[in-house]
Amino acid sequence: MKQLVVTLLLAVVALPAAAQSGAHLTEATMQYLTTVSVMGQELAIPSTRTLSKVTKGGRALWRVVDVADLPPMAGGGTAVDTFEVDAQTLMPVRRSGSSMGGTVQFNYDGAHVKGELASMMGNMSVDSTFAEPIAGDGAAFELMLAGLDLAPGFEQSFLTYNPQMQGTRAIKVAVAGEESVTTPAGTFETYVITFTPMDDNPAGKAKIFVTKAAPHITVRAESDLGPQMGGAVAVTELQKK
Repeated sequence: MKQLVVTLLLAVVALPAAAQSGAHLTEATMQYLTTVSVMGQELAIPSTRTLSKVTKGGRALWRVVDVADLPPMAGGGTAVDTFEVDAQTLMPVRRSGSSMGGTVQFNYDGAHVKGELASMMGNMSVDSTFAEPIAGDGAAFELMLAGLDLAPGFEQSFLTYNPQMQGTRAIKVAVAGEESVTTPAGTFETYVITFTPMDDNPAGKAKIFVTKAAPHITVRAESDLGPQMGGAVAVTELQKK
């Protein structure tokens, strides 16, 4: 179960290379609740996402920080995931995270990713260069969605990056429709964004509901964590903004 939560919090989902801009983003704090259903059990994981604009070395960045409170049956404690992306292009610059004694540290430079994952099972270094620039994952992915020029009919294939395997995976992203979604934070008119892995592994298949109005904020997400996670399904909903 602990591995399930680590996978959920540090799961890698990359982004389409479509034009994007951070012009519409604003500093904000949002509260979410993720419910993980697996083998007849449910885990409730509350989290807070903080978006702020910072400057490092003269470079303007957006910093997005996710702080999640893990339930006792998942090991307890607090998981923190911090991503910094370029303020204009929303492409990733660096990532750091910690959860249940494990840490991740990554630096991104176009198609180059370098860093390290550390856990109780040992350390693993990452130093990989790919044929195209690597976009962000996790919270950075949703930040990129917020800055995309989304519209009905949008569709594009892209590569995901898996740090454990140090490899890539092809995923198709599409605007599948429009839907009114109600969460504890209110009722929102949304675009339905689907993610479809282009291989035989269903892990990573997901549906994300983002506000039609820019910036496209995530209000609900439904994710298939795959058979290796016991067929677990994770549902995340916006609680307050």
